[in-house]
Amino acid sequence: MSAVDSIGGVDRVGALAVVVTAGATPFLAPALRAVATQSRVPDIVLIVDVASRANGLGDGTPIEEIVESCGLDDVSPVRIVRSGEAATFGDAVARGLESYSRLIASGNRRRSGAADRRKHAAPGQITGPTGAMSPITVHECELVSEIVEGQESPGQQLWLWLLHDDCAPEPGCLEALMSTATNARSVGIVGPKQVSWDRPDHLLEVGLRATASARRANDIVPGEVDQGQYDDRSDVLAVGTAGALIDRAVWDELGGTAPWLGPFGDGLELSRAARLAGYRVVVEPGAVIRHRRASYLGLRRAPGAEGGEQAAPVTALPEQDPERSYRARRIAQLTNWAAFSNRPLPLLLAWFLILGLVRFVWRMVLKAPSLARDELAAAVAVAGRGGLIRAGRRRLARHSEVPRSALGRLYVEPAQIRAYRRDRVRQDRERRAREKAPSELELRELAALARARRRTLGAVTLVALMVAGAGLSHVVLTRSIVGGALTGLDMTWSQAWSAAWSGWLPTSDGYAGGPAPLLAILALPLALAGALGLGGATVIQILLLTAIPLAALGAWFAAGALSRRVALRAGAALAWALTPTGLLAVGQGRLAAVLVHLALPWALLALARAVGADRRDVVVSGMVGAHQLTDEERAELDRFSQGRLEDLAHLDEEAAGTDPAEPGAGEEPAPTPAGTAGAEAGQAGSLDAEQASAGRDEEAVSAPGTREGSRSGVPEPGAARAEGMAAHGPGSATAAAAAGLLLSIVVAAAPATAVILLALLVILTILTRGGRRLVLTILPLVATAAPAWWRAWQLGRDAGWGEGLRLLLTDLGAPLAVSAPSSTDLLLGSPIDLDVLLPVSWLAVLARILLVLVPLAGLIGLLIPGAAGARSRTGILLALGGLALAALSIRVVTAVGTTVQDPSVVLVTGWAGTGLSLSLAGFLIAALAAGDAAVAALRPRRAAQRRTVLAVAGALALAGPILIGAAWSWQSLSAPGTQLMALRPGSQQVPIIAAQAQASPTAGRVLLLASTPQGLRASVWRGPGLQITDALPSVLNTELRQRAGTSLDRLLLSPAAPGARPLDLQDRADAAMAQLVARATSGQDEGVAQALADHGIAVILLRNAAGDEVTADARSAMASTPGLEQLAQTESGTAWRVAPDGEQSAARLRVIETGAAPAGSGSPAASTALPWSGGASGTTVQLPEGRGERLLVLAERRSHDWSATLNGRPLSATTVPHPEGGWAMAFSLPASGGELTVTHASTVAVLLSRAIWVVWALTLIAALPLRRGKESA
Repeated sequence: MSAVDSIGGVDRVGALAVVVTAGATPFLAPALRAVATQSRVPDIVLIVDVASRANGLGDGTPIEEIVESCGLDDVSPVRIVRSGEAATFGDAVARGLESYSRLIASGNRRRSGAADRRKHAAPGQITGPTGAMSPITVHECELVSEIVEGQESPGQQLWLWLLHDDCAPEPGCLEALMSTATNARSVGIVGPKQVSWDRPDHLLEVGLRATASARRANDIVPGEVDQGQYDDRSDVLAVGTAGALIDRAVWDELGGTAPWLGPFGDGLELSRAARLAGYRVVVEPGAVIRHRRASYLGLRRAPGAEGGEQAAPVTALPEQDPERSYRARRIAQLTNWAAFSNRPLPLLLAWFLILGLVRFVWRMVLKAPSLARDELAAAVAVAGRGGLIRAGRRRLARHSEVPRSALGRLYVEPAQIRAYRRDRVRQDRERRAREKAPSELELRELAALARARRRTLGAVTLVALMVAGAGLSHVVLTRSIVGGALTGLDMTWSQAWSAAWSGWLPTSDGYAGGPAPLLAILALPLALAGALGLGGATVIQILLLTAIPLAALGAWFAAGALSRRVALRAGAALAWALTPTGLLAVGQGRLAAVLVHLALPWALLALARAVGADRRDVVVSGMVGAHQLTDEERAELDRFSQGRLEDLAHLDEEAAGTDPAEPGAGEEPAPTPAGTAGAEAGQAGSLDAEQASAGRDEEAVSAPGTREGSRSGVPEPGAARAEGMAAHGPGSATAAAAAGLLLSIVVAAAPATAVILLALLVILTILTRGGRRLVLTILPLVATAAPAWWRAWQLGRDAGWGEGLRLLLTDLGAPLAVSAPSSTDLLLGSPIDLDVLLPVSWLAVLARILLVLVPLAGLIGLLIPGAAGARSRTGILLALGGLALAALSIRVVTAVGTTVQDPSVVLVTGWAGTGLSLSLAGFLIAALAAGDAAVAALRPRRAAQRRTVLAVAGALALAGPILIGAAWSWQSLSAPGTQLMALRPGSQQVPIIAAQAQASPTAGRVLLLASTPQGLRASVWRGPGLQITDALPSVLNTELRQRAGTSLDRLLLSPAAPGARPLDLQDRADAAMAQLVARATSGQDEGVAQALADHGIAVILLRNAAGDEVTADARSAMASTPGLEQLAQTESGTAWRVAPDGEQSAARLRVIETGAAPAGSGSPAASTALPWSGGASGTTVQLPEGRGERLLVLAERRSHDWSATLNGRPLSATTVPHPEGGWAMAFSLPASGGELTVTHASTVAVLLSRAIWVVWALTLIAALPLRRGKESA
């Protein structure tokens, strides 16, 4: 009797192998074959089949056939039981042992010869019961008597060898396990060393190491070779159930594995329970088992999948992907963590939910949406497992022979896991770098490409800088820039952010509106500028001064996604930077149009990368086309070599006999055999002269190249493949999210573009591979455009579709009328008449001829087949949409404004430039595809012809933009103050005392009076000049409808340029202000100062106009008006402080005693000015007690969305009891004091704002340039 068969006090030690399988899996036969080849075979092999029709597992192949084919029943008794109800591995083992006990208890039986044809069942012989492939022996009954009878047998010890169907033990595995198990009575579980199924020399696991939170420490690097480096391990925290050997008594004492765990986490839980019960858990490195890890790698079919007896046998496994099993592994880890922890379960489960949400966000940052979903789902699933976790805690509490603190030395610190992970990431990064590292020849080619592109980009940028420097030279060194459509941005980033999401438009006397996402976008550069000590005016100035070179830079990189040829990219960059649309947008100070023009190229670049349509450089290795010499080539090479040796022998004689001065001496080359092409294919070579000068931009570059001067005329092997290569990006969700953010800038600046861009994105989503990722582009675009489109829908519902369309076409900025372009000029990309830009007729004709080349080339691109043709068609669709938007814009009246040279009030149409930017982008996309195809078609021609054609085409492509840029620069430099260059150096627009009044707690306002041919024009400023909040599209649209409503119907679709129009004031606040201006400029009106204070006017500023009679009369009248104190006369004009009764100042928020005379009546009124410390749409102040009922009056227009509370109690809205004050918002106030809160809140605005925040946040997370690696197999 060997030591394995008998130890102290035990006469017989046996091993029962329990193999759990789900039918005839692809791994079962190798696993059973490995069991059959053990040097110490199991005494009994119990196969538990969990396949059934109910769970859909298995393919109907009998397990008996596999057992017989493996020869397992020849070396060990095999028992097969069915347990289709088993949910986990441990449950299957427990049910299998129970079924096995019934099988043994049923005993053998005798069968007739016709009843059984198995090889162990000869006619009339004794056979085992159903499931036993051989008769039950006395030894088997004695060995498993404890299982059958449930009583201990002092002379027997049975060990259970737990095997998965996907693990194949090496021949000495069981012997080594049994030897370790029987050497010490304290050992309860022994685990083997696991190695790779396909690569047995690669380690997988040598015992389990984990933290106290059940997080496994993967200290073995994937692919690590087994060199015995972990063979010194013995006692470990846990071992996996695959191949584990456990004492049957220990199994019974512990109750097996936790039935709610499996296939992951059950080994850790069982091992910890065994250690708490006083048993050792050891690993035996000498016992080796190959493990396929089918569950971990996602190779198993899920229960309930289509299957059954009719299912075909599995012949091909799915692609291994550990991420398929991540949710189950995460659930197992959290369950083990909660079961072993002694913290209060409700708090722990709540922490799991918080942790799951945090990890969800982090997984989204790492571009792993499936894992993010699994993180959240696992946390929610474990949160609903409270009962199971309590059962697990009770199960572990039953085993307390060893304190839990004793396991502390076996745990791994989280810092070690982080260190392991850092090492793995570093090794993976180094491995990927080695795999992708180009050769020296490829690096040389890439360096040549980079040099050529840097030079060309430098030249393009230099041209753009020259044009911008010449055209904007008069405003380069100024402190600020004003004029045209430009507005101020004198606010902090927090003020911009607050105003963006306010439902109240803080301009003049205020208007109800909605969110303005563009202000939130501008808050970012304001924050960066504020950190550097710069203001909003500086941000605007820098943006306008650098817009032209920035446009060239963006177009250069965007064109690189469509063509890698530097000439085409340079032409596209200059065409985009020097287009009339971009130049005039800069010259007229149209901030929204400039933002669209700058953001659109980057958005299209990101979109191309998102769908995998971006071109990439391909450097073809010098070994491409290399092959082994054929017999003919080798013979030809030998003859060539012999001939060269003979030539060398007579070299001196030939040199002496040759006259160096003889024409053609030494010019005839020696012939090169065709066979040398294959021999030289691996040598380094360079591109020919033409390629080096003009072809470095090819997307495929061969290191040897194709030398036109090759003496044999045979192209080198790599050349053909190099010419046909075109590589594209793989597509990227990160790029899709980045495109969504960039397009959000476009639609925030011009909401009307949303319908065009959305249609384009929907088409790409449907037609491109991987288009689903464009959801990350569509969502932010739709969310950003939603406020404007919602407001347009409301206007369309209340006042007709024309009003909604008018709002969408309204441009941000001071309304500025320009000369309308003709249809031809519009098609050529000019938002104004080209004759204004080029007053010389022949230059205008030449410019029109040159500008038509881009649309013409784009239309030619429609004829290109394949992917390039698809890009051309996409570009043409975008161009047509842009042209339609531009044509509609110039026919719709959108605001009341002025012209550059005439301050008269006119009706202003929309700006065509935004639509033309879309149109030019589309035409350039199609033209680049056409140009790329044309250059490729010219390849077969001779180099001289190709160079001539390319030079002429390049000159024509560059001539148009350079001509337009030069003309704009010259006109701007020689004649500023026109619609070509409306910008001018700015000065302080309001006196210092007026700016102080605006910044004071009472938030006073400035009334600006300026003389026009139509009379005095009044404007109310809340900031130091016309601010961006005064020129939002919602503000301009409201002012248009309330001041020129009677002129709109007939001008809705009029192509004629609008002229000067009289205003028809329909708003009560505007009408009241007009009357007050008339009274103030008439003089001697004692009540006008108080009435102005009701509007919050703190300072009146009359613009200087030398020799203007209207200005002089107004100055004289206001000098004699009571309550107006003249301050000073500065460059900005003459200022008066509004001080009724000499002491009361204007305020945005006032309290009026009910018994006092109504505001504006001219009688003294007891009123108190309250500070306004909040943002645009609300404030909270302390209200002093009064003597009786009072009124709370806001210098804001009435709106049902205004609300006020005093100490939490709502106040009822009312009206100011005076005809001139009926426009103002007022509330009834009691005599008591306390905390007064005034807010303006619109439910729709709040919902839209929150939706935009969520979408932007998620998109920003997805756009972060972080990458992750797939989990290693």
